[in-house]
Amino acid sequence: MTKSLKLHRNNSEDIWLVGTGYMSKEYAKVLKHLNKSFNAIGRGEESSNIFFQEIGLNPIKGGLKKALKENACPKEAIIAVSIDQLFECTKELINNGCRRILVEKPAGINLHQIEKLVELETKFNSEVYIAYNRRYFSSVLKLIEKVDEEGGIRSLNFEFTELGYKLRSNKKFNKEVLEKWLIANSSHVIDLVFFLIGPPKDNSFSAFHSGQSDWHNPTKFNGAGLSIKDIPFSYHADWEAPGRWGIEVLTKYNKYILSPMEELNYIKLGEFQSNKIQLETKEEKNFKSGLLEQCKAFLFKKRHNLCSLEKHHKNFKYYLKIAGY
Repeated sequence: MTKSLKLHRNNSEDIWLVGTGYMSKEYAKVLKHLNKSFNAIGRGEESSNIFFQEIGLNPIKGGLKKALKENACPKEAIIAVSIDQLFECTKELINNGCRRILVEKPAGINLHQIEKLVELETKFNSEVYIAYNRRYFSSVLKLIEKVDEEGGIRSLNFEFTELGYKLRSNKKFNKEVLEKWLIANSSHVIDLVFFLIGPPKDNSFSAFHSGQSDWHNPTKFNGAGLSIKDIPFSYHADWEAPGRWGIEVLTKYNKYILSPMEELNYIKLGEFQSNKIQLETKEEKNFKSGLLEQCKAFLFKKRHNLCSLEKHHKNFKYYLKIAGY
């Protein structure tokens, strides 16, 4: 069995990694690579044991509330629990004195939860960031570099189709999460779009919806508008038909395509052939895409690309409009 890493259960300087599931294990790999001392907080016995076997760190078991009662609250934490637990864990940590938090998207499943977190963040002078790791994909960083060289983005189109035929029978997510799936999952794409071109102008954005299913209403989404940078955008998604996530970015010289979003392709002006850009991933290839650079930004306080809770709160009303909730 892998040797257990040393625990410092009363050291508030250690980072807390809340959760012991898949995403927590991915974060743990990054933290170990960066030589960051951390404690993992687990709830279930089985997932905690698997975490120990795969990562070599024996989690503090019994859940977050128990851990906070028995140990000094950390100054920094990464929250990677199930979607329906993100809000409660973030709230609990802020209330107990944690002042810097990176929480998996979407931090809360409805506007009330997000507004409550904003209230607590302000009250306790905390910093909360939402882990939209696609901002840190090698493909996205290269895209930003390219469009800057070419005078900026002229227009943008995106798709956020979800695999409805799989989700309707997925037992991993509860009914509330599935009913808000655009916020719970598709917001990955929409956040990245707003990051690239800015959010919509309030009076220059139209959203349309239709279709229904036994797990989510609506199922078809279309819309268009102007961003605050006066960049026109449009989108489409049909969750009961084939499709995938993707973003098309147009400059004066090229169309850049993120689909799959881990890759970057382009079509030159006057041509029709799509060409793939080779990305230098180096050390990142050993980790989940975007996670290493995102963790560096959080841990070393390079905030410029991180999604702040304040920005997330402002974007939330657009997620609701696009979703038709």
